[in-house]
Amino acid sequence: MKVYILLFLLIGGTSNSPVESNVHSKVNDALFRFSLKFLKEQNKEISVMSPFSLAMAMAMVNDGAKGETSQQVTDVIFNGIPKDEINYWYKTKLSELNRGKSPMALAARVYIEKSEKILKPFLDSMTSNFHSELVKANFRYDSDTEKKNINNFVNESTRGHIPELIPQGAINTDTKLIPVNALYMESKFQTAFEKYLTGPANFTNENGTMKQVTTMNMPFDGIEYKDDPQFKYTELPFEDDGFAFFILVPKERNLTDFISDTLKQKEPIAKSLRSPNPYGCSVDVTVPKFNVSSSPNSTNALKSIGVKTIFQERLADLSGINGRTDLYVKGVDHKATLDLTETGIKASAATAVRVDVFKSGNMCFGKLEANRPFLYGITHKGTPLFVGQYY
Repeated sequence: MKVYILLFLLIGGTSNSPVESNVHSKVNDALFRFSLKFLKEQNKEISVMSPFSLAMAMAMVNDGAKGETSQQVTDVIFNGIPKDEINYWYKTKLSELNRGKSPMALAARVYIEKSEKILKPFLDSMTSNFHSELVKANFRYDSDTEKKNINNFVNESTRGHIPELIPQGAINTDTKLIPVNALYMESKFQTAFEKYLTGPANFTNENGTMKQVTTMNMPFDGIEYKDDPQFKYTELPFEDDGFAFFILVPKERNLTDFISDTLKQKEPIAKSLRSPNPYGCSVDVTVPKFNVSSSPNSTNALKSIGVKTIFQERLADLSGINGRTDLYVKGVDHKATLDLTETGIKASAATAVRVDVFKSGNMCFGKLEANRPFLYGITHKGTPLFVGQYY
């Protein structure tokens, strides 16, 4: 039996104007759609990804992209939202995440070959919009040491959950720039699942066969719940304000078809999930207990969904980085983990983009049983950080 999981974490914040609120909603929807596109390119096996982390790393490189190179990233990942709006959105969201007692820690760096001359506007954007530390690197003469330095940074930032992001041989003398981000989140549910109710239960696969999985059970009061003709949806709030774990179980269709159909709808995805009941519902929730770690082939997935030019020598235009058109993205490294237990979650993610030079009112009631393939994730006021799918 194969299990595939796409983890979705939403992070958001307050908006100071209707314009900012509109941009916030548009970016949330774009990241959700990006995560589902990415998910469609993966096999139905256990896996997890972070659209927030991956999109942030691509946005950093896109800040120096021009022409078709930039437009593909903008259209495919950010649903056509101009990159100046994306940059500002990340600037405000990262400020919120690093403020107060947030359950999530996020760190970003841009490793730059010390002999390479990078344009000041690009560097200013990295520090201002993406809260990134600029680090001089010796890719040209000591790439192995720099790989270790980047992996150590990620390992420390994810509390040891991602010890090696960049594989052996991925960095070489042609590497000029590597934007890296890493995040770690740990939070407890407002109401924990009772451990004595956890036990084996049947889970129905898409082909109709069944297997037994360790399953958690708990009645919850006053939580988000929607019983739609096409799906059931609920959110389990964490102790940390605004964060929640969501579960979405399709009814008649399998999860694969449900994702395809969802991507076709023009209405914002988050809007279709909202319950009409303002007071929440009493819901009996059944969901598997699981721990997943994954390293999806992000380079191939991005190419498959339409981000192609940025990976092509002599066609990519990253002249906003160094003033020349001799750069392209050699590869994208992405890893993520998630541990769901009765008390809450632990989640981590990291992304690195390797830029090389080429030569030359009323209470309601419900019941949700995640005993067939379903979507899940973590939410905070609507912005996707992790998205998940369980088969």
